[in-house]
Amino acid sequence: MINYCQKYFFTFVLLFFQSALWSREYYITPDGETVYYSPTPRVFVYKEKEESKEALATFIPHAKGEKYVVAPLGIFAGSNNKIYVTDAGEGRVKIFDVFGRVQRQIGQPGKGPTDLRRPGSVAVSPLGDIFVADRETRMVLIYDYSGDVRGSLDAGEKEEARFELPADIAIGDDGTIFILDSEKSRVVRYSYKKEYESSWGIFGTDAGRLNHSQSLAIGRNGDLVIADTQNHRVEIFTPGGRLVQSFGNKGGSPGEFQFPHTVAADKSGMIAVGDNGGARIQFFTPLGQYLGQIRFASGDQSMTRVKAADLAFDSISALYIVDSEGQRVLKIPPQDMERILKPQTKARREK
Repeated sequence: MINYCQKYFFTFVLLFFQSALWSREYYITPDGETVYYSPTPRVFVYKEKEESKEALATFIPHAKGEKYVVAPLGIFAGSNNKIYVTDAGEGRVKIFDVFGRVQRQIGQPGKGPTDLRRPGSVAVSPLGDIFVADRETRMVLIYDYSGDVRGSLDAGEKEEARFELPADIAIGDDGTIFILDSEKSRVVRYSYKKEYESSWGIFGTDAGRLNHSQSLAIGRNGDLVIADTQNHRVEIFTPGGRLVQSFGNKGGSPGEFQFPHTVAADKSGMIAVGDNGGARIQFFTPLGQYLGQIRFASGDQSMTRVKAADLAFDSISALYIVDSEGQRVLKIPPQDMERILKPQTKARREK
């Protein structure tokens, strides 16, 4: 019986002579399709990891204990190569390196005024302050680097800025803090000094309005990318609330959404949208042009239960996925992101 290595060795030899004969270069994709690239006589064979057939690698598994997560809800990839994950099951924020090794944890569960009951979104400012939105207490707590509580975001006497459900946090390069209040369909803005500045957003279905939106991210040029969940679309606003772009509608085709729950943007401005109703993650240019997608309800049964509660890109564009259904954190390395998004056009061999 021909084993795994022999199979790919014979494939390599066959295609080497074939490519040399016709002076062509081939790339053998995972599904066995041959894709033409250039007239250089070389052969590349893509080999799946033998130890795992999953398209997505488990970054942090589900289990009790400091090194694991019980019920993850939020994630943030810091510029310091640290990955911050909120664990609603343990009432803590756990900090990992990019290899999934736990570094430390902050916060504590309890019923005190500064305890965590159901931590959701998390973000870290350029100054190192850690902001955590608690979905049960409806507070946004502020921790310093050492993990000590330094207070909370306070709207003072301004009733329009008081939180009903702080669903997500995004922080600009200048330290400006944006809180998305899902119940009010509003964005509340604070200065880098943690002082209330303004709020904007109107409930509705027309372009530029929000309907129980669940996630926001800082996009290209500092604009805000918002998953407008109940309107089945993504909207992009300036930091002051002026609509820049709106794309998507309800449906299952590429570029359409069914209750988009989370968004993230990488350093180039590429947008990832967790479309939970469609059981997939879709990718778009900064202005909303469709690039590609990852579908979870496929032949790989281990991936059919993925539900993206939150997404984050790190500094090298690896994508982290909080899977609230499987209660774990998944990771797509940057080289696999390139393979997912790279246009591949079949070409017939030319004689």
